[in-house]
Amino acid sequence: MVRTSLCKDFVVTDYGAKPDGKTESSKAFLKAWSESCEYNGSARFIIPKGTFYLYPVTFAGPCYNHSSPMVVIQGTLSAPLGLAQFATTRMAWIEFRVLSKLVVNGGGIINGNGQQVWPCIPRCGAGRKSNKMPINILFSQVHDTTISNIHSLDSKGVHLKIQRSWNVTVHNIDITAPGNSPNTDGIYSSLTNLLTLSNINIKTGDDCIAIGQGCTNVLISNIHCGPGHGISVGSLGAHENERNVAGLVVKNCTVSNTTNGVRIKTWGGSKPGKASNITFENIVMKNVSNPIIIDQGYCQKYKRCTNEPSLIQLENIKYKNISGTSFDEVGVTFECSEAVPCKGVSLEDINLKYVGDDDTIANITSSCTFALGKAMGFQNPNPCLSS
Repeated sequence: MVRTSLCKDFVVTDYGAKPDGKTESSKAFLKAWSESCEYNGSARFIIPKGTFYLYPVTFAGPCYNHSSPMVVIQGTLSAPLGLAQFATTRMAWIEFRVLSKLVVNGGGIINGNGQQVWPCIPRCGAGRKSNKMPINILFSQVHDTTISNIHSLDSKGVHLKIQRSWNVTVHNIDITAPGNSPNTDGIYSSLTNLLTLSNINIKTGDDCIAIGQGCTNVLISNIHCGPGHGISVGSLGAHENERNVAGLVVKNCTVSNTTNGVRIKTWGGSKPGKASNITFENIVMKNVSNPIIIDQGYCQKYKRCTNEPSLIQLENIKYKNISGTSFDEVGVTFECSEAVPCKGVSLEDINLKYVGDDDTIANITSSCTFALGKAMGFQNPNPCLSS
């Protein structure tokens, strides 16, 4: 059977949710979701205007005939200030799981209220799963899904995570948190095939976008990133049995006032793995530290580090038409692994200028270790790749 053509709205206020910003409404939300998910017809799950205080919730499928209600977020969702309402094993505040043909939009705000927990990270993460703060919104095992026209604000941890999914498009959303908010990645994805991210404004305290293990066929375009830590592949190699990354294009993006521009990061001492066929093209840097960087000795300061080389093979990495200003004298850094040197690195039409603290233009340089490849077209700084 298929859904009928009859359309029905399931509005959370009809189930007892209160848009007053203080009445906890998760039970009403879940009741409305359950009925919309089971409805034999076109369904819309609607969160109207107003502010809804919400404990952690999971909107799970599969729904009727393996379709999903359209999720329309018009109001503001407001998270608990602290962590008392979050089970130590729970990854996310709001989760969509095991759903097909899901559409999320509406112009609303998802406010994680992270200000209270940021000052105590990582100490207050102790005892939680992977020592991580709750994700604002998690999409797990979703297929043929589109997310647009929402605003993720002040997440406690990662703003939007997509994992174990297929054919997901995210476009025309905003992600905002202070530049000093720790571990508040804008978008993080792992184990996902066919992912498109476009026309997104991201201001946050960690990676604007991070592409993790097992991601394939990813297109990232028209991203405005900054402040934050730039657009990253990785980190890779932190865990056992990670899957390879392949087929990533990042193009037509602007990166401003970030600690990195476009970055690939892998852990030292990792198990063998691979990241290949990655292109960064038409990227504008504005006052960025480390505009182009490969870091195969990545280690976070509060974790145990090792001097062992990374075993993640990086291959066929292309940088084309990347321009702008660097806050560092070293504009291109390729710190590749001694055990598995980077292969097939390509630089084409790179034009970076070093702007010091006094805003004067000065010489800019490159730094390469175990990086094999070639350079073409205009090059500033002078390339240091080995052939």
